[in-house]
Amino acid sequence: MSKALPTMLVTLLASLSLAVEAQALLVSKVQIEVWEIRATRTNNDISRELQPIAAQLKQQFKYTGFKLVKVSKGSADLKETHVARLSQGYSARVTPLVQSGNRIQMAVEVKRLLKKRVNAKITIDRGGLQLFGGWDYPGTRDDVMIVGFRAR
Repeated sequence: MSKALPTMLVTLLASLSLAVEAQALLVSKVQIEVWEIRATRTNNDISRELQPIAAQLKQQFKYTGFKLVKVSKGSADLKETHVARLSQGYSARVTPLVQSGNRIQMAVEVKRLLKKRVNAKITIDRGGLQLFGGWDYPGTRDDVMIVGFRAR
């Protein structure tokens, strides 16, 4: 066996390691979605886009009707913040913090006017949806706001 073979293997492994790190840097941009959902007890209507998570919404929030009001889409590098303007004075801020394989850790915040409703760090699978909410939906009697966060 040649003495050069171990040196070549070390060089090859180091090159592969650098290539993997470079690839990770190239895909550091995270696609973000902030979902605004209006929940009600006045009907049983569920938006078509929410049908796949209807059971989860009903169980988590105890409402019967769910309307997808809007989806704010954007992208952000790690440690860069995406801001979503929602209805009724609500806003959301999402900052991707760490990517590891298929999982993404994000700092999320929801505010209405100056009052924070959520300030949390979450870790989700890419494509997963984390829901927060149950806050009053101004201008309605009993409806509430739900906000979902998704990263791809």
